[in-house]
Amino acid sequence: TKSCAPASSGSAILKGVVADAWYCGRTDGMDWGPMGKPVADLCSAEVGSAYKDGGVCASVGTKQLILNLVHAGPMQWSTNHTLINVPSIDCLMGIVDCDIAYCHSCAGRCSA
Repeated sequence: TKSCAPASSGSAILKGVVADAWYCGRTDGMDWGPMGKPVADLCSAEVGSAYKDGGVCASVGTKQLILNLVHAGPMQWSTNHTLINVPSIDCLMGIVDCDIAYCHSCAGRCSA
């Protein structure tokens, strides 16, 4: 897909890996700092599971997703790149199942 292209923003190098590796929750070769590990592990998630019980989005209530958007959303990503992995706007938009498929199919997103 186009977003897997080397010239796409998700393929830009951020802290030594492609930027979307942080969003996807890759652990291979990653330093998650104080978080220790990803909050949302899209790399291990099954495609189609995001909104099912226990899924990446279903496990977080709407109120918390909105709070995450305000406190860990796009406005904070430039100061703490690991926050892009905290479930927020994509869950609210209903696109995380597509994001899981993207993470699984694009090189460098889930493994080195």
